[in-house]
Amino acid sequence: MSREIGRTEEIFEAANDGDRQAVEIIQTAARALGKNVAQMINLFDPAAVVLGGGLGLAPGLFRDTLIESARRQIWHVPVQDLPIVPAELGTLAGLVGAAMCCEKDS
Repeated sequence: MSREIGRTEEIFEAANDGDRQAVEIIQTAARALGKNVAQMINLFDPAAVVLGGGLGLAPGLFRDTLIESARRQIWHVPVQDLPIVPAELGTLAGLVGAAMCCEKDS
């Protein structure tokens, strides 16, 4: 990577511009997260996985690599095709979920 990177978005831009090191960084991070997603699936056997946050919602290389990595590491073959979908509330999904968990003061 010949240019200085200060933000995650810049790594994605560099990858889109064909920077091989940026592509490798994105794929390495996505594979690591995919492995962890697979472990959660293996432990909890969910009906679906919802990806949120800026990276989880980033279309393309990161999300595709993450999903591919997760599916490869799911132990139970029938579960390998479970839905892995983006959060409908976008980057606000975590905030809305946290707000819904708060108790109202009486």
